[in-house]
Amino acid sequence: MVAGKWLVRDLGMAACGALLAMQGVSVWAANNVPNPATVQYVRSTGHTVSGPFLQYLAMTDPGMLGAPLSEPMRMDGATVQWFERGRLDLLPNGGMELAPLGVLIVPVAQQPATADAASNPNPFPVSGTAAKKINAFYLELGGAAMFGRALGPVQADQQWFDRARLDYDAATDTVTLGEIGAVAMHKEGLKPADEQIAWVAADGEDPVAIRTAPVERGAPTDILEPGRPLIQTGARPGWVQVWDPMASRSGWVLDRVLQPSDPPAWLDSVDTLTPANLLARSTGGDGYRFNALLELTAVGSNADGGQVYLDSKGDVVPSDAMRVISKPAEYHTGRWIYAELTTPVIVTAYEDDEPVYAAFAVKGEPRYPTIPGNWSILRRVANERMHSDTIGIPLGSPGSWDLKNVLWTQYFTGDGASIHYNYWRANWGYAGSHGCLGMNLEDSKWFWDFATIGTPVIIHS
Repeated sequence: MVAGKWLVRDLGMAACGALLAMQGVSVWAANNVPNPATVQYVRSTGHTVSGPFLQYLAMTDPGMLGAPLSEPMRMDGATVQWFERGRLDLLPNGGMELAPLGVLIVPVAQQPATADAASNPNPFPVSGTAAKKINAFYLELGGAAMFGRALGPVQADQQWFDRARLDYDAATDTVTLGEIGAVAMHKEGLKPADEQIAWVAADGEDPVAIRTAPVERGAPTDILEPGRPLIQTGARPGWVQVWDPMASRSGWVLDRVLQPSDPPAWLDSVDTLTPANLLARSTGGDGYRFNALLELTAVGSNADGGQVYLDSKGDVVPSDAMRVISKPAEYHTGRWIYAELTTPVIVTAYEDDEPVYAAFAVKGEPRYPTIPGNWSILRRVANERMHSDTIGIPLGSPGSWDLKNVLWTQYFTGDGASIHYNYWRANWGYAGSHGCLGMNLEDSKWFWDFATIGTPVIIHS
């Protein structure tokens, strides 16, 4: 185990922080950070960026600091993360700022002794293309509030500041932060090669408890199945703090039940990863049985920008092998049903904003379409006879029908549209009914047990 390393996941910050450097202060406030469990894995250096660090970069410039050179760690009372072009410090008060790496690297003799940093943080000549471009970049991104005072004039198309070095590239006519992260790490006695992710997994064959605190009487937060790779984020005597970046869970596990682990297989397929709670149905192929219910615990993207989904086992599920539920336009309280008519048709059961089950369904044919709208369960019949007389088509005439033993029928419109067992068809997900949502026996029974009179049924085209 690697003790003393920390990976920030949930610092109690919730998100949409504001970049305050533009307003004359040096920190970024991590207030209301949206989805602090979002993870970005960078293959070039083998590190992750997550939580407030990722949010900060997203609100400034994702590429501003380059690739991460470490996981978040504790230094001098702050949680910090090293990058190719600098270090971000998450302060105890929740603020975020660039670390003063410039003053760490630049010899004191080169630092100005008389510059009035308060009134003129860059007192050096701004003449020539490089100096003008660097000064414009410096001011545009917040000036002293972001980068601190200038430590010397522009030399060789570079200028040092308290918290960064700004480099001008004449070939592209652009200014970027200089790659000073590795140099500063060495000055602090750290080596990027030593700051790698420590993957661990539960040993043996039995599940073990993840606890809220490093004590055996601590309340279990979850059960960890053997062999599932986790990131070690901290250590105490006899305990290891772990984080599951896929399922967004963290806590403490007894050291004696853990062992080093290989990284998960999905790591090579994922550039970004966000924990999620999604349901899907398999459309077949890639080893998945048609119409199998899939529980997806994370969604992300790959190097080509394509979507990547992970199931509860940590396996990558191809997006073209399933139908994933979509996010509704609005949520409802209690139990409700959401049907998406785009093929393959999928019907999802919700409890408040949590999806709890999803099933393929046959929808209405073009002559008898399933009508979008906000409906509710009006009537329920456990074993129904359905015949065309009820809609004005006499039995025995062309286009008539007479179906007996139609189980688990739940009517949601006054003209007979319902959710029911459809034993005479199996083209789940496509058109083939007279306006109803027909399911297989297992799924129709599940929705029968889930719903009752008055349960909302939202049909979306």
